[in-house]
Amino acid sequence: MKHSIAFRLLFFFLGYISSISGMAQLAEYPYEYRITGVDNGDLELVQSVSVRFEATEASLVYRVGVGLGFARGYGRFTVSKLGQTLLPLGEYIGPEANTYTNLSSGYDWGMPVQFYNWEVRFPGNHMFVYPMDDYFPGKTNILIGFARQHPVVAGTQYGWVRLQRETADTKQAFREDGSQKQVTFMPTAFAVNPIPNEPIRAGEPPDLPQLISEVLLPEAGLPTRVRVSWASGWSSMRLESAVELGNPVQWSPVFEVTGTEAVFELPEDGQLYLRLAYVP
Repeated sequence: MKHSIAFRLLFFFLGYISSISGMAQLAEYPYEYRITGVDNGDLELVQSVSVRFEATEASLVYRVGVGLGFARGYGRFTVSKLGQTLLPLGEYIGPEANTYTNLSSGYDWGMPVQFYNWEVRFPGNHMFVYPMDDYFPGKTNILIGFARQHPVVAGTQYGWVRLQRETADTKQAFREDGSQKQVTFMPTAFAVNPIPNEPIRAGEPPDLPQLISEVLLPEAGLPTRVRVSWASGWSSMRLESAVELGNPVQWSPVFEVTGTEAVFELPEDGQLYLRLAYVP
């Protein structure tokens, strides 16, 4: 009976983790979630969730550990101007950013986030959730800065990742109806500056040129057209188009560009998919 309870709780826990929107499917232990989506695994920022199971006559304990990390030597985490791991919204992450150091290991490419226990006590199958080490006590929304080798060209790419949880108080892990709240920090957003050695603000998209569109009314037998343009001085940006926003999206270069603008006939369905992409 104790083992069946343990398996049910374990499946319940794993099902809870796998249901988080945007997370990769569970892999073998420890469970790793790719965050930044880089083809080169050495550059990937991942979150790992490890679960150790211990059973006694009196209880079943699931020891949960959460951390962020890069492959060694290919990425590092940063800290705020005040030396804190938690970045304030809008702080610049760039060449001037200080490097985070894990005090226990001395590494800068791995960061613990939280450790807690999920316990079922007998008799009665009472469940308890309590923290062991919470590196961000009281926080439900945090921003972590990082720097990594650019995946395409020489230089460094700066970025941030947002981690969120529903409650920071493990005493409030269960609602009155018995359903659970999310006590595990999980990635919900990230951004990187595609241009090497250029900074980014924590919690904000990179400062890149924006496309400006203008509808050109029909004239001299010409159909309705759309002119798109962007600020000058961005020679590293390339205009690209897509037929549809499938998964994955197939982007192709637009060659009919004059300076920093291009003109298109408006499709019959009125949908025009364009973007500016960084080209080394």
